[in-house]
Amino acid sequence: MKIVSVALIVTIFATTGGYLQAPTSNTLSPGDEEHCLALNIYHEARGEDYLSQLAVADVTMNRVKNSKFPNSVCEVITQAYTRVNWRGDVVPIKHKCQFSWYCDGVGDKPSPGTSWNNALAIAKGNKYRGITQGALFYHSNKVLPFWADSFIKLGSIGNHIFYIPPSEK
Repeated sequence: MKIVSVALIVTIFATTGGYLQAPTSNTLSPGDEEHCLALNIYHEARGEDYLSQLAVADVTMNRVKNSKFPNSVCEVITQAYTRVNWRGDVVPIKHKCQFSWYCDGVGDKPSPGTSWNNALAIAKGNKYRGITQGALFYHSNKVLPFWADSFIKLGSIGNHIFYIPPSEK
């Protein structure tokens, strides 16, 4: 049975460019798209202004609508390189996720308060569409990822810089 599981994982890895859908954590309920979006807004931009939080939501939704990404919010957020751990479970590889908070080794449960309430409100509303001009990627202005120079920079909102790959122009 383990040989079949490993063969299946290798096949999926080869056909998806290395990304597998990581299992959702106890804070991500696959059927609750608003909750997943709120968690992403909270973890990616909780210390930023409202516009920055809207921008994170917009990129997440841009990915959902793009055929090169999974077609649900929870699947987009949990997209990661994965491995099989010693128990045979498929788990995300630390720091190899599309959204860094999901596999940084730190707990994902939000703290109650204004930041979490704002993230929930944004996720329930539909005011975030279009603010990033179709961006599919972003990063903090405190880092420079290896891919940034090969993508088209669309602009900055708050502490994030937004991009599309050249193939999306």
